[in-house]
Amino acid sequence: LSTEQKGLVADINSYFGLANGSYDETPDWIQLSDGSGTLLCLMCIMLWLLYMVYELRRIALSLWAVLRIPRGKATKLEDDRMLAISPLRLGAHIFTILARLALAAALLWGGILWITRTSSKQDLILNAIALGA
Repeated sequence: LSTEQKGLVADINSYFGLANGSYDETPDWIQLSDGSGTLLCLMCIMLWLLYMVYELRRIALSLWAVLRIPRGKATKLEDDRMLAISPLRLGAHIFTILARLALAAALLWGGILWITRTSSKQDLILNAIALGA
């Protein structure tokens, strides 16, 4: 193996908490939590998932709120309240909500891939903070 490959193997072994390339066929969850990056990676994914679930909830509440507005030929506003919404405005709002939903789903998937492809614990923490900021 070249020096670069040996360094990469050493990084992978330290990430998973393996000493000198040893591999245990039956993983012990207690061993996984002491010094390995597996549990840290799972925690970062869970935090990102919770952050995105909050965003998906906000999208659903926005859709629910706009669908409860009565329909009319034109949009009517009175005292900062929407009394009726036109079909064109309703369609534009639903289109915006669907675009927001698609973007949130893509960000959820991309964020999980970004976290799982991180090789060092320091970069994992930095990437998790960058996703949540």
